Amino acid sequence: MVVAVVLAGTGCATFEAAPVRSLHAGVTPVPAEGTLDQRAAVEALEKQTGTELADAGTRFTLGGDRVQEVSFKQQPGALFYAVGVTTYEASFAYYCAPADTAPVRGTVATWSPVTYGDLVTCGIDEKLAPASREAERLVCPVGPGTGSADSPR
Repeated sequence: MVVAVVLAGTGCATFEAAPVRSLHAGVTPVPAEGTLDQRAAVEALEKQTGTELADAGTRFTLGGDRVQEVSFKQQPGALFYAVGVTTYEASFAYYCAPADTAPVRGTVATWSPVTYGDLVTCGIDEKLAPASREAERLVCPVGPGTGSADSPR
């Protein structure tokens, strides 16, 4: 999920997030009742990544991260503040006795509940996190010399 607000910078600002994408953690295909514990699938991915992840069935909401107050060096141009999370998606195969039973196969899609943010100036050629690059494409003006939309970041 990326949230962004444009601002002509003066040195201190309050940004209110506007959701760009919604996230829903889940296991697909949805397993038949009693065939697979969706929490176990998420836990297996947590073990592999070493990261706490959102449970299947959870929707991402910003909560307290919806409003951000930031200070910055005064500079010309439009600024935006992007908030994002790291998403995870993994395929799995779950085997259960007896051995001749076909495995249950699927995909786990989830995210780490830890948010991060970037304060970015439109048109500056800098390395950005994927969420910030997406916000830049949506927020910044497109055109020669803007450094956005067509930037190979």
